[in-house]
Amino acid sequence: MTKEYRHNIVLFASDKGGIGKSTCTMHTIDALKQNGMPFRVVDADNANRTIHKAYPEAEIWDLVRPAEESDTLVAHEFDKILLLPEKAGKAKITLVDLPSSQSAAFKRWVRYQTTEDLNELGIRLIIALTTSQLAEHIAGAMAWAQAAEEKAEYIVFAMQKGAEAKLEKASEIATQLVALAEDRVIYVPSLPSQFANEWRANNVLLSTMLESKVPIGILTSVIVKQRMKTQYRMMNDAIGQHIKWLMGEPDKK
Repeated sequence: MTKEYRHNIVLFASDKGGIGKSTCTMHTIDALKQNGMPFRVVDADNANRTIHKAYPEAEIWDLVRPAEESDTLVAHEFDKILLLPEKAGKAKITLVDLPSSQSAAFKRWVRYQTTEDLNELGIRLIIALTTSQLAEHIAGAMAWAQAAEEKAEYIVFAMQKGAEAKLEKASEIATQLVALAEDRVIYVPSLPSQFANEWRANNVLLSTMLESKVPIGILTSVIVKQRMKTQYRMMNDAIGQHIKWLMGEPDKK
């Protein structure tokens, strides 16, 4: 029998900023909205507040800034995670965009937790690991999984450029990461790469528009918006395949 949890908490994590963590959080928000699932979202990234800018309804967490020897102090700040079910209302899931700058403190916090305590609170922890094909990023994602161990379940967002090899073919540790996530890997296309290809594919159109003195910004805006729409549709569909699992329900994976 599958254990029924009171609340599902998805923590979006990475050791490095700018790798796509907040982007994947936003895709998941949109997928939940598209599927009519009530949810809460927390922006804990002090440095950027990307989620709150895009979704003003997101709750803001102001976490203590980490110092060289303050991991223990900062770790206690993450106890807020344990209180999330009390404020959830009808929502069965909360998304938390974690700050990459405090990854060491969070790993310390999650090591303090016990499976028994989390179960007693009715909390199901899901760690959404964001990585690229780079070995150091894959190793960083695995470090998160090693810190949480069996206290969490995992889903991987793999940033991908063009026709790069699938993550599980990148290295032995990547294969282990995919296995840990039970093959729940969502490949995220790299928008900058797509834009570059789009510019090359539209060089004739670009020349024509230059000759007719149409502002470059208009063409840029059209291309960017079209690519964003395409990516969001692809990502929402991909995440949508895992919605039941995210909500703690059996899926047909």
